[in-house]
Amino acid sequence: MPETNQFVSCDWGTSKFRLQLVDRSSLEVISEHSNSMGVRAVHAKYLKQSDVSRKAFFIDFLKRELRHIGQDIDQLPLVISGMASSSIGMQEMPYADFPFSNDGRELLHQKITDHGLTIILISGVKSPDGMMRGEETQAIGLTSLLEEYDDYCLLLPGTHSKHLQYQNAQFTTLKNYMTGELFEVLSQHSILAHSVIKTNLDSQKIDVFKQGLMLGFHQPLLSVLLTVRVKDVIENLAPSHNYYLLSGLLIGSELCGLQKNSKTIVLGCHEPLNQLYKIGLKLFFQDRKLIFLDASAMNNAILSAHKTILDHYY
Repeated sequence: MPETNQFVSCDWGTSKFRLQLVDRSSLEVISEHSNSMGVRAVHAKYLKQSDVSRKAFFIDFLKRELRHIGQDIDQLPLVISGMASSSIGMQEMPYADFPFSNDGRELLHQKITDHGLTIILISGVKSPDGMMRGEETQAIGLTSLLEEYDDYCLLLPGTHSKHLQYQNAQFTTLKNYMTGELFEVLSQHSILAHSVIKTNLDSQKIDVFKQGLMLGFHQPLLSVLLTVRVKDVIENLAPSHNYYLLSGLLIGSELCGLQKNSKTIVLGCHEPLNQLYKIGLKLFFQDRKLIFLDASAMNNAILSAHKTILDHYY
């Protein structure tokens, strides 16, 4: 691959798609483009036709989207992480294994040259306790921001939250928590759906959220979930407040599983989860070093990791 001073970073999740044209030296974003055409949506469109292969369909989509960030950039290296390497993505790749180093050299990758594009497709990673595609890239990029720490637990909330243990320049273990997905199922498709309404957070709801955190952290989750219904039917707690009680129960249960031997906990996520997990971490782990990373840091981590992987392989 010829040396260039620019590359294209693609973060392609299940429900979101993002392209960024990046200066290779400074990691400055020159232009960017994003939309809701995640891997799931593109795959659904692919299934409605039979003219081209799955890989060709995804590459055709990429070529069209690349026009939004610049002209004549087809020859630049394009690094893709996330769900594009899944069974519904461009090309399925096996998971690499834990542990993996902070330069990502253990990750599997596939170089694809097609229709003028040079793509480096990155695999996910798996452990006996979980798996992920995309978050491993964020984790690698964050190590450059956390160089002074050599032992921490990285918490990446989401639909399926990930807890990664980092020690001696390696990510050693992974645990998955279906916190976000379970919240969606319970709040929309269970008996609790009639007792919750999504609203903005305020001081009163924070108090209710903390009550949920305490219950979820200290009691078995299955024994306290019906509390949401009890608060609605018996105690007349407003559904807008109950929404945060349920959220607190689930997040509290997740935080109970954090590594007990980590003196430092790093939180990386977007709002509104950032605020909620901050409250929980400050409530339960005041004796630990807590580091909170915002959306900007998480995006920069992806760019940093893509450059590291690009430099390592090419």
